[in-house]
Amino acid sequence: MKLNKKTRYAAAGVVSLALVAGASSAANAAPQINGSAAPVYMYDTNAAQVPDGHVWAWDDELIGSSTQGDINGEFTCPADSTNVFAFLAAPGTETTVLTWKAYAGLGFNGATKNVLNPFLTPLSLINNSQGAARAAGGNYSLGLACTKFDGVAVTAAFFRSISVVPVTGAFTFLPQAAVAAPTPTPTATPTATPTATPTATPTATPTATPIATPTPTATPKPTATPTPGVTSGSSDSFTPGSSGTLTSGSSDRLGSTTNHADKGLASTGTANTLPFLVSAMLALAAGAGVIIARRFRRVKK
Repeated sequence: MKLNKKTRYAAAGVVSLALVAGASSAANAAPQINGSAAPVYMYDTNAAQVPDGHVWAWDDELIGSSTQGDINGEFTCPADSTNVFAFLAAPGTETTVLTWKAYAGLGFNGATKNVLNPFLTPLSLINNSQGAARAAGGNYSLGLACTKFDGVAVTAAFFRSISVVPVTGAFTFLPQAAVAAPTPTPTATPTATPTATPTATPTATPTATPIATPTPTATPKPTATPTPGVTSGSSDSFTPGSSGTLTSGSSDRLGSTTNHADKGLASTGTANTLPFLVSAMLALAAGAGVIIARRFRRVKK
């Protein structure tokens, strides 16, 4: 027998209360491709899971669960959540409260932040205009949302995508699937780059700067100045080893020789002094010998 709406809502409430004591808490699963924070499974008031592809009437009672095969699978809201609502929204607007097509308040399971057996019948969403959505038909999101700041901000949303027939409001749930986890890119093992052994730069051996050997300055040899003497073949010449006679003019020759020697000494300088002295002494000695020989000869006569 089909129950009227008031009876059906009361029956659903009884089922929900009856299941509170044995409710199991399920961890939220992976996000879904439609944007839901976790998958949502639908059950009827007999606690039987209804498969996808089933056609629901706009006013059929349906209960959501986070667990496949268990109507008591709870939805876990974030810790900062303060309210929870059932909602009907256009795809992509599930987390924007002011754009919801229709909604109704739900409650947490005791002192927890979990939601047990949320009642999601579209006709039960009494705020805004669920009738307009039914008349228009199209694609919608049906589910529950955890909120804060007096229901203004959504902290988490769990929902299914549905396709509604215009006017009649008959709808079906579209398949759901989890977002594929990205395949981790294997971390390449870095190949150690060999550190090049630095080649020692040879230290240049300084080249000794050769010390130039000074070229000795040659001491010029003194040029011997010939001692003026008796010209060979002259009538006044004195020949060593002769009888000791001095020809006429010997005294003048001796004086001339002495004078020439003095001039030679004066003109040659210090370097030629010794040869001149020797020549002069020899000339004096020769002259003295001539004079002595002459006087001796005179005395003998």
